[in-house]
Amino acid sequence: MKYNSLFLLFFLCLNSLTAKPVPRTVATLYDSKEFNDSYLTPAHQVLEMPLNHLGFNLEFFDLQQGLPDLSKRDDIAGIITWFTKPISAVPHDKYVEWAIKMIEHNKKLAIFGNPGFYADESTNPEHMYNWLWNKLGLVAFDDYVEWTNNSKVVNIDLNITNFETQLPAIKPSYSVIQVYNKNSTPHLTVRSDNGLDFESVLIATNPKGGYVAAGYDLIEIEYEGLFFRKWFLNPFTFLKTIFDSEQIPKPDTTTIAGRRIYYAQINGDGWNSPTEIIKFRHKLNSTEVIYQEILQLTEDLPITVAPIVAELDQEWTGTEKSREIAQKIFQLPQVAKGSHTLSHPLDWGYFENYSSKAEKPYSVKETVKHWKKSPHLWERIKYYLFRPFVTGTEQKDSTNSALQKGYVVPRSFFSKPFDLKSEIFGSIEWLNAFPPTDKHVQVYCWSGNSLPGARAIALTREAGVTNNGGGDTRFDNLYPSYSWVCPLGRSVGDQYQVYASCSNEYTYTNGWTDNFYAFNQLPVTFMNTEKPIRVKPINLYFHMYSGSKNSSLTALKQNISYIRTQEIAPITTAQFSAGVDGFRSTKLTKLNENQWQVSERGALQTIRIDSDDVSVDISASKGIVGQRYSNQSLYIYLDEAESTPLITLKQNTTPRKEPTANTPYLIESRWRIWKVANTNTVTTAISQGYGKGEMTWKVPSAGTYTMTVTFPSGISFSDIKKSNANNEVSFDLDASALEPLSLKLEKN
Repeated sequence: MKYNSLFLLFFLCLNSLTAKPVPRTVATLYDSKEFNDSYLTPAHQVLEMPLNHLGFNLEFFDLQQGLPDLSKRDDIAGIITWFTKPISAVPHDKYVEWAIKMIEHNKKLAIFGNPGFYADESTNPEHMYNWLWNKLGLVAFDDYVEWTNNSKVVNIDLNITNFETQLPAIKPSYSVIQVYNKNSTPHLTVRSDNGLDFESVLIATNPKGGYVAAGYDLIEIEYEGLFFRKWFLNPFTFLKTIFDSEQIPKPDTTTIAGRRIYYAQINGDGWNSPTEIIKFRHKLNSTEVIYQEILQLTEDLPITVAPIVAELDQEWTGTEKSREIAQKIFQLPQVAKGSHTLSHPLDWGYFENYSSKAEKPYSVKETVKHWKKSPHLWERIKYYLFRPFVTGTEQKDSTNSALQKGYVVPRSFFSKPFDLKSEIFGSIEWLNAFPPTDKHVQVYCWSGNSLPGARAIALTREAGVTNNGGGDTRFDNLYPSYSWVCPLGRSVGDQYQVYASCSNEYTYTNGWTDNFYAFNQLPVTFMNTEKPIRVKPINLYFHMYSGSKNSSLTALKQNISYIRTQEIAPITTAQFSAGVDGFRSTKLTKLNENQWQVSERGALQTIRIDSDDVSVDISASKGIVGQRYSNQSLYIYLDEAESTPLITLKQNTTPRKEPTANTPYLIESRWRIWKVANTNTVTTAISQGYGKGEMTWKVPSAGTYTMTVTFPSGISFSDIKKSNANNEVSFDLDASALEPLSLKLEKN
């Protein structure tokens, strides 16, 4: 038996050396002359989030830089294109040749909308582009149905179509494309009865890729300058089919310790502003109201407070009062330090090629009349209300020093010339030196339009902090679609900006101009991003000016009350952002049909498998704290102390019910738990968290169990509970775990 175990260990080690990680990157092409920032592309705006949910990173390639050679990139699973018109940056024949080559090198190709090429005798004869269509199991004809009043649906796959809305009676125009071989699966086919009497496939998948005709992915309506959109296509199912990701484990940033993640941040906007709330008027300012009414009452919920240093530093506009309240806030045990910049840039693109001379007309001296009319910070911030609505034609070139449309000034404070290093390093160093000095800045929270350049993002990483901000996820009655749920972040050159998971009160209140109670709709987004699939954690994101009005403060309190009704695992904003970085770096290597090795995951602690008929074989795995089923998915909690966990799967005979193992394992916990060790009948671990230590363990056998908690001081206490009929034992530890403590679980 001993030799068999040694042989198995040797075999697994050999396998881990020879096996390659599964590809987790999807490439996408765009033309920077059409979209001057990949942020504006359809791929980023609506497709990247579903790809993230399926475990993929999206990498952008600008056609102005030529066609990338991806043939030797083992990490790339495939390519997505979503062109709005035929490409002009490269010749069509060269593009088609390139696409065929990529498919032949096992890169799947998914075409959304315009394929980027068309039949043109001078550049691209019909047989040329049909070589590409044939690779996808399709064939294209030189016909186009513009008038669709006589087109009727003859085949529709409701697993992939009619997702959030149904096709309109008058359908979008379409090119005539048909299935070429039996390997292709049509998901939407229409027949034109306008005299030609032929069928055309509008959505199809194939082992080598897929196709969605323009207008049959999203249905968009423009009304009074705003865009409303819903998915006709089910992007989750379509992309899962294309990339065959059903059984592949997925890094997950929504869940930790079997519970949905909660994190929160307050940006310092409105720090010194007076409050209009009658009982506090002439006594407290907005920040003092937030301190008294929110922060002092939420020790169970961690929150990152990120001031604008210019409002604290006396060399700018800081006062003794602004620093005094900052010190009180940072002394609260659940509060983490963050930086919301030095001078609060509004239009980050303006500072890409900064000129102090060009900025001079915007100085305080030149704008004093305007600022006297609008003395409070939030009233100075004039930028687009909903960034997802911005189109490429409305954007200024980010390398141009002209101020972006919609802004009055490029930044909020002008006491000194702009310096990017001061904005990043300077603000962080200033706050690190601010008492209490044992708390250091953990995260840099983006300001203004939250569209920093690559250099700014790189400096935050050089400073040793994470970054967070932007995104503006909404999924409510005004934005009733997954298409308004942002991805994990934004690629900027070789850097990555981490988005906040939910929008803040600014977007709910029409740019802080009216309807100040509207932020109470935030829980609708929480609910819609939890069921039927969990695509986002719970994120409470607001500004200090929420303390200036009774309605906004009431909405904030209601959001907190709702959050307290949810089963959450509270972590800091920095921990969440670090988890996103870990998502991007994680490598998953399949050792055999049932075993996966996880490596290079950083702070990513959860792996998800979208199936409820498999479970973790705890005894044959390594570095696994526990497992839990939710929304027909299996969430596997990894041990922070193990750098390369080994996940061994087995069939689960009772779907959605955690199986019994030879040793205890965690089902869910409000606190993080790591460094788990099993010795005889005793399980030990380290734990840290916020609020009471609610946790449930799966135990090998029924009985009475004792959980002993030992604090760093050496003081201990115990909680004794009986297991239930499912061999689960739950504890509710009334203790503070702000500092890591020790756990010991044993059967009596």
